[in-house]
Amino acid sequence: MKELNLTLYEFFGYLLPGAIAAVAMLILFYLTALSGNQVYIPDVTKTVVGIALVVAYYSGHIVQAIGNIAYKKVYHPEQEVLCVSKGPLPANLIVAVKIRLMAIYSLDDNDLVPALIYRLCDEYVVQNGNVGDRDIFQYREGFYRGLSISCMLTSVVSFMMLLARPIKIVWFTYCEAIVTKGMFAFLAITSLIGAALFYNRYKRFCTYKVVQAVTSFIVICNKKQTA
Repeated sequence: MKELNLTLYEFFGYLLPGAIAAVAMLILFYLTALSGNQVYIPDVTKTVVGIALVVAYYSGHIVQAIGNIAYKKVYHPEQEVLCVSKGPLPANLIVAVKIRLMAIYSLDDNDLVPALIYRLCDEYVVQNGNVGDRDIFQYREGFYRGLSISCMLTSVVSFMMLLARPIKIVWFTYCEAIVTKGMFAFLAITSLIGAALFYNRYKRFCTYKVVQAVTSFIVICNKKQTA
């Protein structure tokens, strides 16, 4: 049996956002499926921890799938970075990148749309083994994308819980806590703010990833030209 390799993305991209989403879904399950107002939390055992990790990991994949579908429709980092008029890169640099791409891949200028420019630059950098901070940007991008979706889900569910009765949580058979509507209102507002902040961080690291690919590409090309 092959050794199981876990990356940072498994933890930051799936497990943490999935844990938040799983809690939100449990709250939603209480709202829709349970008739009482008392929730029992089982004692912490190895079995319970294992099940919780599997559920969180599975939920993280669902969250990332939703994020990929939703955010690709509303945000395009390649167009933002490679826009000559308002992008973060100088216009001369973008022109130089296009010239080199046309020479390497025998393409016309009309073929080089922003998304293709990024893909070609990124693949060229990877094939030359100079990835730099690429993996870190990808981890952070997935982490903040997952957190923003999870927080939005938590906010929606918390607002829905304002219509329900307060919940009594019983843990270890003797620890009790009452979750009031005020607590759900606070959770809903903070989660909504968190979703906005995490989405902003997601956009930032998307931008970093594209900028890193384009600038690394031109640096590698210049090194090869002068070698």
